[in-house]
Amino acid sequence: MLVWYGDTTRKCSIKYSGQFNYWKNLDDILFCSEEILYYTSSLFLYRPYINNPLKEAFCSGGTVIYPNYQNHYAKRYSMFADIACQCVYNYWDRIGDLIASFSLI
Repeated sequence: MLVWYGDTTRKCSIKYSGQFNYWKNLDDILFCSEEILYYTSSLFLYRPYINNPLKEAFCSGGTVIYPNYQNHYAKRYSMFADIACQCVYNYWDRIGDLIASFSLI
């Protein structure tokens, strides 16, 4: 991957070396992809320990109630889901920066 990335960005990095750091961008992309993998795997780890309100629904007073039981695992799951979404956003932001850098040519 590094050879492909270097071959692709060589012309731009020589011409516009002060405006955009291609190697730092690659480092950010790799770091974001590692974070996405880590937090997504954490979601799979905590998923069996949180409740499913659709499966645990019950009737009370003629209305259906969908309980959402918050426990330690559910809080961690929600936190990691939020962080995973932020990591995906950061990843695609770096990809967008890379694509935008080619408009300088």
